[in-house]
Amino acid sequence: MSNTRYNITIHTADEYLAGTDSNIFLKLYGPLGESREVRLNPLMKGNFFERNDIDRATIEVPESLGDIYKVDVRSDCMYAGAGWRLDYIKVQRQPTEKGEAQPPESHFPCKEWIDNKRVHTYTVSSGLPISSMLEETEQSYDSGARICVPAHQSTTYTDNISVEVGYALTEITAFKISTNTQLSVQRDFNGSDKMPSLQAALQFALRTERSNSGQMPYMEANTRTVECNVTLTNNSDEEKVYAIYINRQKRIHTITMGDYCFKLPEYLNQRFDGVRELENANV
Repeated sequence: MSNTRYNITIHTADEYLAGTDSNIFLKLYGPLGESREVRLNPLMKGNFFERNDIDRATIEVPESLGDIYKVDVRSDCMYAGAGWRLDYIKVQRQPTEKGEAQPPESHFPCKEWIDNKRVHTYTVSSGLPISSMLEETEQSYDSGARICVPAHQSTTYTDNISVEVGYALTEITAFKISTNTQLSVQRDFNGSDKMPSLQAALQFALRTERSNSGQMPYMEANTRTVECNVTLTNNSDEEKVYAIYINRQKRIHTITMGDYCFKLPEYLNQRFDGVRELENANV
């Protein structure tokens, strides 16, 4: 995969002493990963970061990060009077595929004096479409547990079966809207250093859509037990084998962030859903 470029636009506020000669560093966050911290000064032309200036740069990364929803900004506060009044930042990914529509431009209103060396984090406020649709379903599935009932006997089966509820990160599917290109989340994200980026982006999208509480959804799955209690009678001359089924409520969150769409399953309550006789006892 070829490198992906991001166009950066930065506006310094129109205020007294708003400009700076310090080194300014930027880090980008998208659903498909995050960039390294990049020093912007060598990428600028002329006398940059001056009062009421609009400066532009291009950052190149080895793989697409997706459309940017968060940025980190840092100054080394070099020289006297190093304070910088940052007004806003805009970030737009350059198209990476032939025929791809122009990607959305993420707007980050900052409006803050940066006069220390700590990292200042900003989240997107406009320009980047973020939405979440919800679909609720129920399904019955084979738990994998088996009950063997000998010929002409009755068996009472009681057990607690462990099930997972919560967001199923390993079952995420995704595609790029502008080109309908399927992303291999199963191969490229699960167990890789990219999964935390995807998880954080989906948390941000869910929080943005759900409420303004500022609380991030808890994304890790929980293990619970489902109590199974059943008595089976076999009046035949052969042993019978039964599979135990569990009913689970399922939500599918269809989350759109810019040009990327993710389907994130969430498993809710689960309950014992009876047994099914297996025709092949070896199954």
